[in-house]
Amino acid sequence: MKRLCVIPCRKGSKRIKDKNLKLFLGKPIIEYSIEVAEESGFDKILIATDYRGLRDYEEAKIYRRKEENAQDSSGLKDLVIEILEDEKQKGSLYDSVCILYPCAPFVKKEYLIICQNMLETLDYNTVFPVQKNTSRNKDLYIKNEIYVTSEVDHDEEDSRRYKHAGMFFYIKTDWLLKGNSIVSGKCGYIILKEWEAQDINTPEDWTMAEIKYNTNLTKIT
Repeated sequence: MKRLCVIPCRKGSKRIKDKNLKLFLGKPIIEYSIEVAEESGFDKILIATDYRGLRDYEEAKIYRRKEENAQDSSGLKDLVIEILEDEKQKGSLYDSVCILYPCAPFVKKEYLIICQNMLETLDYNTVFPVQKNTSRNKDLYIKNEIYVTSEVDHDEEDSRRYKHAGMFFYIKTDWLLKGNSIVSGKCGYIILKEWEAQDINTPEDWTMAEIKYNTNLTKIT
């Protein structure tokens, strides 16, 4: 099985300026994702970016994404298909692709390996980590292993409702290349505790991520 890792790193973040390269507890936040990717046995790691100053790492290499796939409206699916088709022209075919978020300081090698094994041994199209969804707002959640959108009040008693943990999606490439969405069909997931992840979209999320990360370090030591 050949495995590709894509780390999307667009420079146009609006709510947190230069979010993907911002220092998180002393180092650029994207480096947490890069370091874990380099430990996880991928056949190739590409940082898909429109940042001109971003450099190659030891194993993770820069991929200059097309302008049309670097806009606010650009989707991850179009970017990944662009990369897969470009790799195919170079003679490289992959069985699976991991879309690893650049702002995922909580990601661990074991999460990637578990999801990889689930994708390769079970009947899933996509696998990813989730957390319980405590929000009352309309959101994406999982019920019975299907990722759907619902307007149901999330306070009602249903222990099978979760939100994406903001870390990664592990997908079968043939599923994606057939035109299917990243999250569609049969999806598997691993459940993380509240303190084990933080989806970072706002300055408040960033602050909470730093608090959680420092708290986890204290628990370890």
